[in-house]
Amino acid sequence: MTVKNESPDDKKTWSDLLEEAENFNRKPIEKDRRPNKTFVIKKCGITLDFSRQNINTRILNKLTLLAQECNLNRKISDFSNLKFSKLQNNPKAMHMVLRDVEHSNKSFNKEINNEVDKESKRFLKFAEKLRAYAVFGWNNFPIKTVVIFGLGGSIMGPKFATHALKCKESSSKVKLFFVSNPDCIEFNCILEKLSAKETFFIIQSKSLKTPEISILKNRAIKWMKVHGCPDSCLKKHFAVVTANLSKSKSEGYLGAHTFRIWEWVGGRFSIWSSMGLPLAIAIGAEKFNEFLSGAKEMDNHFTNEKFSTNLPVLSALLSIWNRNFLNYPSYVVAPYISKLDFLVDYIQQLDMESLGKNIHTNGKPCRINTGQIVWGGAGIQGQHAYFQLLHQGKHVIPVDFYGLNESNQKDKIKNPQFSFMFSSLKAQADSLFLGDKHNNFEGRRPSNVFLMDEINPKILGALLSMQEHRIFVMSSIWNINPFDQPGVELGKKLLSKNLKEKLE
Repeated sequence: MTVKNESPDDKKTWSDLLEEAENFNRKPIEKDRRPNKTFVIKKCGITLDFSRQNINTRILNKLTLLAQECNLNRKISDFSNLKFSKLQNNPKAMHMVLRDVEHSNKSFNKEINNEVDKESKRFLKFAEKLRAYAVFGWNNFPIKTVVIFGLGGSIMGPKFATHALKCKESSSKVKLFFVSNPDCIEFNCILEKLSAKETFFIIQSKSLKTPEISILKNRAIKWMKVHGCPDSCLKKHFAVVTANLSKSKSEGYLGAHTFRIWEWVGGRFSIWSSMGLPLAIAIGAEKFNEFLSGAKEMDNHFTNEKFSTNLPVLSALLSIWNRNFLNYPSYVVAPYISKLDFLVDYIQQLDMESLGKNIHTNGKPCRINTGQIVWGGAGIQGQHAYFQLLHQGKHVIPVDFYGLNESNQKDKIKNPQFSFMFSSLKAQADSLFLGDKHNNFEGRRPSNVFLMDEINPKILGALLSMQEHRIFVMSSIWNINPFDQPGVELGKKLLSKNLKEKLE
């Protein structure tokens, strides 16, 4: 069966939902409105409370019907069985293979599974060697510090996950630093604190053609030489994660320090591959596999659960309701736990690079709105910064709150700090929704509250997998390709042209 690439606004249910939205906008704000306590689901250690969304059961049922009319069931099946192709003959989007450690999905190619297993064992073994101070630089000094170079998807996921798990889960003595900016200001500050003989650099670049990464690498080489490293020993201090194996070989990387990813893995979906090496260094191979198992558990939930209780599907449908029918063009990500400080950056890149498209998969211009502006920051800080705009600004901006599930915290009595954070989150979500008529807070400002039982590798893996699948669902309903980034590629071409002209 061939799935047609139609625009979703051709569907009857789309028109019905537009009418529902018009009725909602005309409806006066209720004086006694309360969150709908039935709008809560929990899967894979993650609770989604969407009781403060501007939605009712009838609208939710129509959104589910829209998903069915857009052949979402078939698209999910094709995606999970590797039949979903990228636009314009690009390789398939097959990142779910990377976390199918037990090979439970029989539709995955055995040869690919074997390749993934082999590479996974290699980079996890290397991570354990680094953790044990068993990788040596020049003069046989053990490596104790690792600096990771990367941009976009090659670094945002690993940086976020490493920060989230580094306190409780990390048993590594190796110091990790993430560097992206080629102005080298931050990098130079980091280098001032390091010993060259004990420092190692990991280049994370799918193409190995990114000029920003070349600048950082050249700066690292210069620093190593200034501090006495002979040319013949430089290769001992560098590793690379890439899909461009021929270029990595020509640039002189050691085979033992070269880790492969594949063209069928998009950068922003690659943390499950060798791109997760920094996370593996931080938490170790065993816990990295727990991270994969959490993602796999969410994969199974996504592919088997009915839409009405499916976390990725439901969160995507709520986003579509807000974006296309209530016309809210942006949303905020507000974490209420410091472990999730880099969640905003991660979701911003995943969401905006995947969904910021203006053509359907059949090449026709989109008539509907696609993509959302994602912004935000730590919730506690935000309450004293951007939340004023959320409460009384002229534009309604939905919020996704993230925190820990209070009912799952055994030591909450002993932890007044946690109780304060959870109470603050709930107070903000309630006040946005309920408002205060006498003080010109109109309320009815929607939000989701995502609560995790705890922040551990398995639940964090499930959270990232949920976000990936949410993006896939939205792109499937909008009929856009979430696995390319032509705008990014155009910028790269113009940069290359400008640099060439300066040299002439």
